Amino acid sequence: MPAPIQQTIPPQPNPDLQLYELEDEGLDLQHYIGLVLENRWLIILLTVFGTLLGGAIATFSTPVYKADALLQVEEKQSTLGALEDVSSFIQMETPLNAEIEILKSRMVLGKVVRNLKLDLYAEPKYFPKIGRGISRVFKPEGGQVAKAWFNLPEYAWGGEEIKLESLEVPDSLHDMPLTLVAGKQGEYRLYYPEERLILEGTVGERTEAILEGVGKVSIFISLLKSRPDTQFIVIRRSELSAIGQIQQRLSVSEKGRQSAMLDLNLTGFDRNAIVRTLDEVANVYVRQNVEWRSEEAERTLKFLGEQLPPLKDKVNAAEILYNSYRLEKGSVDLAQETQTVLASVVSVESQLVGLQQEREELRQRFKPAHPTMQALDGKIARLRSTLNALDKKVENLPDTQQEVLKLERDVQVNTALYTALLNTAQELRVAKAGTVGNVRIIDSSVASAGPIEPRKSRIVVIATVLGLFLSLLVIFISRKLQSGVEDPDEAERQLGIPVFASVPHSDLQEKLDKTGKRRGQEGVLLTQHANEDPAIESLRSLRTTLHFRLIDAPNNILLITGPSPSVGKTFITTNLGAVLALSGKRVVIVDCDLRKGIIHRQLKITRSPGLSELIAGTTEISEALHQTYIENLSVIPSGKLPPNPAELLLNKNFTLHLKALSSSFDFVLLDAPPVLAVTDAAILGRQAGTTLVLARAGRHSMHELEQTVKRLQQAGVEVRGMIFNDMALYSSRYSYGYGYKYKRYTYQYSYSQKKSKGILGGLGDKNG
Repeated sequence: MPAPIQQTIPPQPNPDLQLYELEDEGLDLQHYIGLVLENRWLIILLTVFGTLLGGAIATFSTPVYKADALLQVEEKQSTLGALEDVSSFIQMETPLNAEIEILKSRMVLGKVVRNLKLDLYAEPKYFPKIGRGISRVFKPEGGQVAKAWFNLPEYAWGGEEIKLESLEVPDSLHDMPLTLVAGKQGEYRLYYPEERLILEGTVGERTEAILEGVGKVSIFISLLKSRPDTQFIVIRRSELSAIGQIQQRLSVSEKGRQSAMLDLNLTGFDRNAIVRTLDEVANVYVRQNVEWRSEEAERTLKFLGEQLPPLKDKVNAAEILYNSYRLEKGSVDLAQETQTVLASVVSVESQLVGLQQEREELRQRFKPAHPTMQALDGKIARLRSTLNALDKKVENLPDTQQEVLKLERDVQVNTALYTALLNTAQELRVAKAGTVGNVRIIDSSVASAGPIEPRKSRIVVIATVLGLFLSLLVIFISRKLQSGVEDPDEAERQLGIPVFASVPHSDLQEKLDKTGKRRGQEGVLLTQHANEDPAIESLRSLRTTLHFRLIDAPNNILLITGPSPSVGKTFITTNLGAVLALSGKRVVIVDCDLRKGIIHRQLKITRSPGLSELIAGTTEISEALHQTYIENLSVIPSGKLPPNPAELLLNKNFTLHLKALSSSFDFVLLDAPPVLAVTDAAILGRQAGTTLVLARAGRHSMHELEQTVKRLQQAGVEVRGMIFNDMALYSSRYSYGYGYKYKRYTYQYSYSQKKSKGILGGLGDKNG
């Protein structure tokens, strides 16, 4: 053994560490990428689960179909040719927005509900959430009814049908779901929501019942196809409720700006039903449009019908007076000038009556200040002025001619008015008979080829993204909730103790352990099976570090302990011993865990004789020392587990044997129990020249590490360094893109292998 150097060289500040700490102050994107890669199997699992869940939702969701139709609302037009003036009475412009509201009004939809009996609702009762999808996906072929799933015959599972022709219930039962239970051979029972029997009936027969305190219930079912005991839901909706159902699913919009084309869309679960309903909406709307326009002509005809009889009486009375006067006075010939005045008076009065009728109609739509009304009033005033002038001319005529002129004037004016009104009435009858609406159906209703909902591809994509997001959320929340220290630099800064090595997780060792357990074997040493594993490479770097660190150590005894069990002490101790032995050093491993020592399993040797017998003096050191299958590597197992391990370690024989081993071997490795669990490590530390604390990444809190170091220091043990075990392979602080880099103390080449364990990771022996 080389002589120890008395002068201790103080550690020098490392500029790389300062630069490294400055880099860590910012956002470490590589760290998060490494975290994602480390937990890639969890991400894949949750993402695949989300994809499968989205596919199931898309498959079992009830498809929604859409039917569309196209209507044209024409501008004001006339198809009456010569009757265009009369048709203006029955042609009125309606804004397109008003037409849209008319289409969705109760006036139109109410007729649709009554015509198609949409106030009747009947369907099978499905299992909640998934029953409708199951009945659709697994519907039997050949019109058969599916067998009950999950031993639930009350639900429909595919192939059930019902056709409700009529259902009459009191107003108190409107919109209330009633339960119809199928029986055998077409029989059924109808129940209240409170499971009160209303009536029993048979398919194809109308059944009535009188409920005490409620009223009369009548039902007629023409088709009922199901297993016995299958339940159906039947509802008699109120007209307002049925209209509301259509209004929620009906949309009307203008197709293009100022195109006068209305696009009608109706959605629903049943393709045939929505096509029938939308066609009926369009037909009812077109019929009411024609009826509304014919109604204008009807009102005008009614007005004319009231005016014609009195006017005819006036014509007859005027003719009688005129003829009587001429018989009394004899034939009176009017001069040419008088006849001209008479013709002018008749013409002016006829025009005046026509303008007055037109003003009376316009007065219902316009105020007196409207320009149209003012222009019409001006015409009437001018005609009256002309009529007054003609009356003055008549006053200059002889009395006989004045009387004859007056009587003849009454006859001609009344006759002209009567004839004009009679012609107008006839023209209106013709116009009414030929009236067409300004709305026509361009495209009748047709359903979409496939369902518009659910959009399966979109659901699957969204579910996949949500699964990915959930997995990332679980990873980052789990990492935030972990109180364990994962950054060796943080431990260095807080404890002031250097980290000698950062050993990455080894998936290969994990696989070897699982294979050994399945085969009932123990003792699988990673160094023997994978000498180039990244974990072994880190231990080679630790070997190099120890070579220089042990120069100033009091002896060549190296103690490895940890805060708690299952940190990987046995793994580190055995593989470090193997690495040192393969480099040509004579190494002995002493299993000082006299409570749960398991090194003998790892190296395939017997437990006894071992350390406990050696200290007790019942065996010699040559008998307790076992040679392993690795050259230069010897082991002293724990031996039989004593009842007083701490007292046994305080025995002088233990110190004497350690000195003997120290002089015979280049390295003496002591595998000690956890510091915070028992006091054995503090006792052993006083015998060792170098004490290393092994911490498992992410397992220990900073407080736990501080307590471990504090207990050792209180026992007079100087902690020379730390080892971080089970580091995540993808942690950005310790890995490059091609392989691995494990801290500044453990430089080595990297390998292409990249594997990790999971959120917590971890590789440790079962008990150590």
